[in-house]
Amino acid sequence: MKKKYTQFIIGLLLSIVFLYVSFRNVELKKIWETIKSINYWWAIPFLIINTSSMYIRAMRWKILLEPAVRMGSKEVFSPLMICFGLNSILPFRAGEFARAYVIQKKKKVSFSSVFATVVVERIYDMLTIIFLFALLLLFIRFDTSLELPYRFSFFGLKTKEFVLNASLLMSLSRKLSFSFLVILFVIVLFIIKGTRLFLMKLVRATLWFLPERPKEFIDKVIEKFAVGFDSLKSPKKIFLTIFYSLIIWLSVGWSIQFMSYGFKEFSISFLQANAIVIIICIAIALPSVPGYWGLYEAGCLFAILVLGITNNRNYALSYSLVIHFGQVMVSVIIGMFFFFKEGLTLKEVSK
Repeated sequence: MKKKYTQFIIGLLLSIVFLYVSFRNVELKKIWETIKSINYWWAIPFLIINTSSMYIRAMRWKILLEPAVRMGSKEVFSPLMICFGLNSILPFRAGEFARAYVIQKKKKVSFSSVFATVVVERIYDMLTIIFLFALLLLFIRFDTSLELPYRFSFFGLKTKEFVLNASLLMSLSRKLSFSFLVILFVIVLFIIKGTRLFLMKLVRATLWFLPERPKEFIDKVIEKFAVGFDSLKSPKKIFLTIFYSLIIWLSVGWSIQFMSYGFKEFSISFLQANAIVIIICIAIALPSVPGYWGLYEAGCLFAILVLGITNNRNYALSYSLVIHFGQVMVSVIIGMFFFFKEGLTLKEVSK
């Protein structure tokens, strides 16, 4: 529990820092004037495509869930949206646990098996982002000379200068790529029965002081958790999941491209829109407050500047705030609708 609160405090501090980074050297009056001048008719395709990408996520998750439980896409859509809704308002990304809990409650299946599919889904997301980022580097030029230096002062004490640049972006991307490849390798070892049996023996040897019943319980948890990875054994399911993953992320890029049409003197291509989405994803991989406020804005602002779309920070930040608010609004409204429809309470989910 202490570790969770430490992570929350770090996330809160990072969000505050990056909100400062985003709003530094901008004029709030001009941002408000820009937001009022937007043609919000373009918000309709933006919201429709964004919501559609959520439903495609449900179609993908349905495939990953099949080894543990068979459900239709409409059934899966409900806990998925509850997840995104809760992630926007609760710390510790509680929605990821909540959606596994909802399915466990409805279908009387193992929580471990369902939660394992959530882990696999996130790995597919990250690998897709890495692939698209590598692909976009072939077609899009980044302003490698762009550097945004910041130095923060707390109670008169100046901290070390922080520089946001393309090198930092590439470094974060490489570290994330390595981390997720390591996780994928561990999962592949985990689904191999021989390796899994070795792990179970190792756990038993480490916990030699426990009675037999707790050891048997741990064995069952490991076996049930492994069930959630069974979709990785099917080439057909892997192909479909990769296909849906590409559609999901390209759809998100397409949606924010549509929203850019509502801004005067602001033009974003399809490739640039996808690059913005990927850079935002890299930014929000760090700990943050619910809804990723601060990190999202800093990532989007930096993406727009490094892609050379505009050098007007007021305009870029206005765009960031609009698309972020739109995405959070969809998640919270739909997520909370299903949350209460399922008869859940915040106390129940928190527990």
